Amino acid sequence: MGTAPRLDIYLVRHGVTRWNKEKRYLGHTDEPCMKERLDDLADLKSEMAGMEFDQVWTSDLLRCRETLHYLMPGVHPVTDKRLRECDFGNWEGKTYEDLKNLKDYRRWIDHPQLQPIPAGESWREFSGRLDEWLNDLLAGQEGVAAGRKTRALAVTHGGVIRYLVSVFRRSESFWHVTIRHGQALYLKLIYEGGKWTCNSLQAVPSAEKEEL
Repeated sequence: MGTAPRLDIYLVRHGVTRWNKEKRYLGHTDEPCMKERLDDLADLKSEMAGMEFDQVWTSDLLRCRETLHYLMPGVHPVTDKRLRECDFGNWEGKTYEDLKNLKDYRRWIDHPQLQPIPAGESWREFSGRLDEWLNDLLAGQEGVAAGRKTRALAVTHGGVIRYLVSVFRRSESFWHVTIRHGQALYLKLIYEGGKWTCNSLQAVPSAEKEEL
């Protein structure tokens, strides 16, 4: 009897944008990567050199598409709006200093699942579209021949990656998942007992302090 089906997922956070550098909330605003910071992706590009992926996905926003093009020029991904960052509504473009005295903001920091973002996206809306995407990614994988490993890549956003990791690693709360721009989190999934579980999580390249 062969081993259970396996799926390796690389979740890549896009390169640095101007608003990222200024520490502003950046959700659906379609801001490009800073051209002078694209070389920040060089270590990840080196790590991924020669890798082949069965599925490649990206958020439709420009900063993610530019990141993928830098990492893997010539690859044609599935572009999916469901992989967008959270819609920050009235907080879009604002900094922590702008928002820190707002009661709604403080409640959201403490309990994002319970406090909606004014004129933005609720936790239910945000998590719902990501659950839907994840179900699409996993659909059919259960029927893959025993022992076969498939590999998927998704270039997306910090909040998206935090949520997806928290789905598989319940010990990792949403805010405690850390990933810098131009880094990937590599999850090894295995299908056993009728469900997918994560038996390994690592940063690629290895974690280091990000200088914005």
